Amino acid sequence: MNMTQPQVFTMNPLEDVFPDTPSNGRASYALHMARGEGEGFLVAVRAGDAPLAGLSAWVRCDAPGVEWAAWHVGLVPFSKNTIHIGSRSIRAAAPGVLPEYFQKQPRADVPAGETRSLYIAARTAPDAPPGVYEGTVELEAEDFRAAVSFTLTIYAVTLPAPRESRLTYVCWTQLLVPENAREVYGIEPWSEDYWTYVKNCAVLLRRQRQNMINIELEHTLDYRLSADENGRLRFDFTRFDRFVDIMLDERYMGAKALCGMHLAARDWMLDPSPGTGWNQRPLIAWVFERQEDGSFSRVWKPASDPAVEAFHHQLFAALATHLREKGWNRIWVQHVADEIDNDIHYQQTLAIYRLFHHYLPEGRTIDAVRRESPYAFGRELDIHVPLLWHHDMAPAAYAALQGEGSEVWQYTCLQPQFEYLSRLGDYPLSSTRLLGWYNFRHGLTGFLHYAWNNYGPCVKRWDPYADACCFGSFPCDAFIVYPDREGLTVLESVRSEAQRDGFEDYELLCLAAEKAPDTVRRLAQLMVTAADDAVRNPEFLLALRVRLLQIAAS
Repeated sequence: MNMTQPQVFTMNPLEDVFPDTPSNGRASYALHMARGEGEGFLVAVRAGDAPLAGLSAWVRCDAPGVEWAAWHVGLVPFSKNTIHIGSRSIRAAAPGVLPEYFQKQPRADVPAGETRSLYIAARTAPDAPPGVYEGTVELEAEDFRAAVSFTLTIYAVTLPAPRESRLTYVCWTQLLVPENAREVYGIEPWSEDYWTYVKNCAVLLRRQRQNMINIELEHTLDYRLSADENGRLRFDFTRFDRFVDIMLDERYMGAKALCGMHLAARDWMLDPSPGTGWNQRPLIAWVFERQEDGSFSRVWKPASDPAVEAFHHQLFAALATHLREKGWNRIWVQHVADEIDNDIHYQQTLAIYRLFHHYLPEGRTIDAVRRESPYAFGRELDIHVPLLWHHDMAPAAYAALQGEGSEVWQYTCLQPQFEYLSRLGDYPLSSTRLLGWYNFRHGLTGFLHYAWNNYGPCVKRWDPYADACCFGSFPCDAFIVYPDREGLTVLESVRSEAQRDGFEDYELLCLAAEKAPDTVRRLAQLMVTAADDAVRNPEFLLALRVRLLQIAAS
């Protein structure tokens, strides 16, 4: 009786390998890279009638200045699809599994008759010599040996480091949320284990080209908080400084900007009762207030309360003084309130912007905006961040803002859906990668997402390994990395790679445009006509990218 034998084949990194994925018969791969970037491809293994036990892989290639890794891609279950996912956009139907995170163990099993994949990651040094190099990926399991070949072409073009990037990227982390450290990782905030966790994550943030870090002031400045004889608060910046020093250090993240998180929010955070919409709830703001025992704690008050303004005077004065002393004043960017969309909230937020600029005029303000007019906040809002589909609906209005000197980014958060580009987990990986192309097309200089590792108790407890759905029907949107509790770090994913690759594409587009601006603009428009009209074919995308490499290196 003839036994079905294992099959090994290569795939585009923007494709998915599910348990039932058949072999495509491709036993080689062509990898094209600039210097100073990361790229990868997939090696898929389909077991025959017998399972493959302890499958491992290693890369052999003599290209100098290139780091290699081979990660098993783990499957995560998800229970629901995005509510309004488009028919052309679906990555997989729920309930089902998604190939997502990079497993830390070097060996994994492949069940009989099923397919699993390894992500082969390459990272070129900024001084890697251009040329064409040959390599192999060798695979081994119990009673099994196989190999696939590949070529690596390195072009004479170097992408800037994240700190020098033209694109600013911030994905809000939960690194400073005490409950996240305690309940997800089992470590005490501010302990040495905690600082090890912060450093480990900072290294991966840099790998993903994040160059702005969010900082929750309320979780750092409450350390040894006190008041003088006149009742004026005395802030202790010890924890703040240690966190910032790590994030600015080139050994870790090497950030170019610091982002203070929101000072105000809707009161549904305190009153989650149904029936009142997002923008109908009053705006509240946090302050530090002395308690009966003499200690200080964070409390929420209506934004209209005079105590809020009094507190902000003290906070901004102390913050401005400290930032100037440390030389961080020109890289500080401040959030105030998220997605403001009614007149009362607008006036209250505007007043806080003005007070911030009074104390730190060299600092900048930033917020996600949802008002119909992008001019709503005028010059008091330095960085306008519309939702992707809001920008797509009114690109001329935002272009006018840019023409007046304002900075415009875009963000995604549970939306957009339908056929729009998105980072949602059940959307194609090409949809995630093309976010960077959309930014280039419209001259948008930044991208924001609300959640890097939001699987902890700060919003709602969920285990991404048990069900990748968040907030009901939004697969993977609250995280792009997965917790590694034992290693005090996170595990990267195919989505974090696709997103990073898209931001590297943005830099490549900029470099190529310096050589052939008209051609590059046409190529970008060919790829992304609009945010809901993009070519999601992975092979076409990477072929177009080769053309950009050729132009930039010419």
